Order: sequence, then structure tokens, then C-alpha cells
Amino acid sequence: MLFFLLIQSACRPYRQQVMLRPAEFAAFADASAAMESHNKHLIIAPFDRLRLRVYTNAGEMIIDPNFQLMREMGGGGMGNMQMRQEQDFLVLEDGSVKVPLLGHVDLNGLTIDQAERKLQQAYDEYYEDSYVVLRYLNKRVVLLGGPAPQVITLENENMNLMEILALGGGLDQASRSYNIRLVRGPAENPEIFLIDLSTIEGMKKSLLTVEAGDVIYVEQQRRMFSETARDISVAAGLLFNLITIILVLNNL
Repeated sequence: MLFFLLIQSACRPYRQQVMLRPAEFAAFADASAAMESHNKHLIIAPFDRLRLRVYTNAGEMIIDPNFQLMREMGGGGMGNMQMRQEQDFLVLEDGSVKVPLLGHVDLNGLTIDQAERKLQQAYDEYYEDSYVVLRYLNKRVVLLGGPAPQVITLENENMNLMEILALGGGLDQASRSYNIRLVRGPAENPEIFLIDLSTIEGMKKSLLTVEAGDVIYVEQQRRMFSETARDISVAAGLLFNLITIILVLNNL
């Protein structure tokens, strides 16, 4: 019986650490179709986090090539002024953002460029030639597996899968380049794209533009010998401890 338990422990399935396995016979989504239908602009949605900067005089302070403004402000004034101008805001459930002076402004469904124009027009009532800079803080994708699993912020629109993998450290020797999965959409009914980077055709599909909320999983090769040795050593240690306890009890 003990021998059976030892063998069972050593030979347990080696996929216990493999994630995001689709159901048997499940079909993968067509990455080519997704590449053609992708919306090329990120859209502001409820619960997004935005960073807002507002400048006057058409953004003169941003450029200031001769450092004239910095000298007039006394050197360190620029940093303090930027901290006052740069604020983070949450998009509320109704799609509006509560910003200084303007109150609630509806930005739901707008691109960054459209939102900047709308805010700039509104701030023109208070400042001369206002200049607005708006950035996302929470548009990101999750990279699992590979040499450096991490959450990567989408600093630019239209970032593709290859760029995300590069930011995550690329693929190492344990990465299965032919089994990279991109999971997109709601958890209850996601689309799963299978990318094979071991071929030129697969590389073309890897240019698929990622979207906020995507999960990218790079499956890792199993080190069967080392894992088997580790499992056997653990099971053998348990068996040795059990035998030791039995011998001690028999000698009492």
C-alpha cells in the first residue's frame, strides 16, 4: 500500500501548473478575423482611471525652449506647478468624470483625442488658450507564463502581441512558442486565440492588436525528470518519517 502511494505521488499528472486549458474539442477563435475587426482606438469607459493635465497659453509651459518660464518661476517652481496641474480621476459609473471647475463631464465612449478636445473647449471658458493632456492609467493586459509574468500597461494604442511579449522579457527555453493563448472578453464567454510563433504564418497572426483586459498565457514545457525526482524525494521522505514513527512506537 505504501509503495502504491509512493508511485501515485511520483506519477501524478504533470499539467497541474498549466493554466487556461480550453475544454476538450473547443474551437479557437480566428485571430485573422480579429485583426481585421479590431477597434483601433481605446475607448473611455466607466471605472477607467485617467490622468489629466491642464495648461494655459496653448501649452507654452510644456515647451519653454529657452527656459524663460522656469527662470521666472525660480527654478524649482516648475516641478511644483506640474504637481498642481497633474491629477488622477476615476470615470464614474455613469461615464462622467468630476474635474475641478467643470464639475461632472461626460466622457463615456470617447477616445482620448475626443475627450481632450471636449475638456479643452470647456476650460477655455476659464483660461486663455487652454491645453489639455489626458492619459489612461488602467488600460493593461496580463502576461502569464514566460520568463517574467506581469501586468503591462498599454501606454500606446495599437500595441500588438509581439510587443507585449517583448516587454515581458520575450520567450525563454522553457516557453512553448507554438502554444501561446490570448484570452479576450468576459470571463463567462471569452474568446481564445491560439498563436504559434514557431512558424512564419503564426508570427503574422501575432501582430494581433491587444485590447485592455486581455490575458496572454505562454505555456511552459514540463521538466519531467526534475519534477519526478522532486516528487519521489518528497514521497520517500514521508515514507521514511512514517517508518520511523512506527519503529519508535513498537519500541515503546
